[in-house]
Order: sequence, then C-alpha cells, then structure tokens
Amino acid sequence: MSEEEWRPVVGWEGRYEVSSLGRVRNARTEHVLAGYTNPIGRHFTTLYRKGVGRVRYATARIVCQSFNGPPVGDATWALHRDGDPSNDTPGNLYWGTPLENVQDMMRHGRHALQSKAECPSGHPYTEENTYLSKAGGRSCKECHRTAVRETARSGLPDGDHRHGTWRGYAGYGCRCDMCRRAGREYRASRKR
Repeated sequence: MSEEEWRPVVGWEGRYEVSSLGRVRNARTEHVLAGYTNPIGRHFTTLYRKGVGRVRYATARIVCQSFNGPPVGDATWALHRDGDPSNDTPGNLYWGTPLENVQDMMRHGRHALQSKAECPSGHPYTEENTYLSKAGGRSCKECHRTAVRETARSGLPDGDHRHGTWRGYAGYGCRCDMCRRAGREYRASRKR
C-alpha cells in the first residue's frame, strides 16, 4: 500500500485536508473527522466554518475535487469505477453525469430496479417481454401493447401531450379531430 497523501479540501483550504485514502482531517490539529456512512455504504463528512455553518459533503466528491480536479461540463457527479460507494480513493473516482451514474449502477448490479423480476403489473421481465433503453432501463412490452390497445379503443386521455401529433394518430390510434388533422398534415408533407 502506498503512503497516505494529504491535500487541502477545495474551498476549505487552511481548515480541512483530505487524504488519498478518503479520510478528512482538521488541517490545524490533524484530528481525523469521524464522518457518517449511509445504509448503502456511501461516506459523508460534515465541515464547519464560522459564517457558513455546518455543511455535509459526500466524501467521494471532496476526494475527487482535491485529487482529480474540478468537474467539467455536465459531469458533476463523483462516480466509483468499481461500484463500491465506500471506496473513496482518487484512482477509483471520476467525474460523470447523472445518466452515467445510472449506467454505472446497472453495470455493477447496484440499481434498485434491476433486481426486480417483473413489472409493476406482474408481467415477467424476460428477454422476449422487455424493451431495453440506451440508458440501461427496462420496460414491459406487454404493458406497452395493452396501453396501445386501450388508446386505440378510447383515444388518448384528455390533456395528453401527444394529442395533435402524428404519433398520437399513427402510434396510439387516437382519432380525435386534432390527431386526425395531424395525420393528414403529416401525410401531405410526405408527398411534397
């Protein structure tokens, strides 16, 4: 194991330091703070400064900022490469987007919905009955087919955002005046 390296906490320089092992200490007294661990194993640290008060931070975020630099663009979440939320070492952390965080959780098998064997209506999540999104999410094909059949029978519900669109007419079979007009306009535009 390598030597523990300490660096100033960004924004709290002179008051707090963070180590390459994910520990936070008071810079003046070198007292290591106890912190807090939530039920899934993620570490938090509470920092205090007069005029600011107590502020709780995710320790992963403190380590990532101090060792890997500030977040860039939309990548503002400190993500764990190994999927272990308690491993707050700089080499294990990187900046990512909320979507990348969900994809990361799916890849490591830590997403809460991933372990469900069936949809809320009770249909099994089998290969034949599951749509997979680019983000790694799942939806039930049988529920989708049922919704399309219901819409074709009764039209889209009042106030639905798909009213007056080609998708409302062709995809959901809504035959209200707005959707029929959208269908005619779409077909006319395809002939031009």
